[in-house]
Amino acid sequence: MHESKSPLRDKWSRPLLLAVLALLVPVWVEGQSASPSEAMALEQQGKLAEAAEVWIAVTERTPNDAAAFASLGVVLSKQQKYSEAAAAYRKAIALNPNLPGMQLNLGLAEFKQGHFEAAIAPLKAALAADPQSVQATTLLGLSCYGAKHFEEAIKYLAVASASDQGSAELHQVLAQSCLMAKNYPCALEEFRKLQQQDPNSAAVHIFTGEALDGEGKTEEAITEFEAALKLSPKEPNLNFGLGYLYWKAHNYDEAVAAFERELLIDPGHSFERRPDSVATTVSRTSILPPSWWTKSNIPKLFPRCARRKSWTRTSRTCTSGSDVFTRSWAIMKQPRRSSDGCASSRKRKT
Repeated sequence: MHESKSPLRDKWSRPLLLAVLALLVPVWVEGQSASPSEAMALEQQGKLAEAAEVWIAVTERTPNDAAAFASLGVVLSKQQKYSEAAAAYRKAIALNPNLPGMQLNLGLAEFKQGHFEAAIAPLKAALAADPQSVQATTLLGLSCYGAKHFEEAIKYLAVASASDQGSAELHQVLAQSCLMAKNYPCALEEFRKLQQQDPNSAAVHIFTGEALDGEGKTEEAITEFEAALKLSPKEPNLNFGLGYLYWKAHNYDEAVAAFERELLIDPGHSFERRPDSVATTVSRTSILPPSWWTKSNIPKLFPRCARRKSWTRTSRTCTSGSDVFTRSWAIMKQPRRSSDGCASSRKRKT
């Protein structure tokens, strides 16, 4: 299964990453050098902007005060000024690498900006300092997932989800990490748990089907996709994925019907623009039997080739200038593809 961006996965992923943030808050630095009473009072009154101004003044007067920079970072984080907060945390760490909580705070500030790669190093440092920290473990797992380090994400998310069995969001991210890492047994185990919690989730059925397809269990994958179709008949790309599975099982009539349903949902569907998920595995050169290959049907699956206005049924080719693109059963085994999804006749360089 090709690894790329998926609209459905994206629709799930971002809310899942955000859903756990309610539990993840900056750590206040206790026991460090005294903060100005004015800043403390302003912060307690909820006047965060004014408190930040006081802390900035303090850092300007005492530029080597790590705790002042740390306190400034916390106030800025509460204002959701994460970029400025991250800069303050970095300054605090540079002045005092052992200042408690700063690596975790820095990792959280980077995470909330969507800087998942940048969040990983400080979160690993935070976890090394406190191996029992569920917060650091959870954030690190989510950051690895966001940075597409799926195998590493599994390691941390498995621990985090085990410590919070009631968090469906964590189990969802873990399940998707397993799927993206092609660890299909892990993915199936997690998606089955999610099905027990929410048997009416079309998305869970689709992802379960993808994992089953990854294990080569086509008929079981079809069952999951059909269940998803009943729950969400207008889900974009669902019929396309189901059509692929039908084709893979040599159920060509059902495949054609599924593709036609997809076109009814999205008449502009190119069948070439979605290179991810189950649909990615489709060999787009020959997903239907020879009887389907007619001039009137070509625009349905290969609109770009159809627009070249040159079509030869016997060789199933469409040409434009010096480019020759072949549509045949034999070409399915050729690995090279052009950027627009048509199979190129040019030979690979050796």
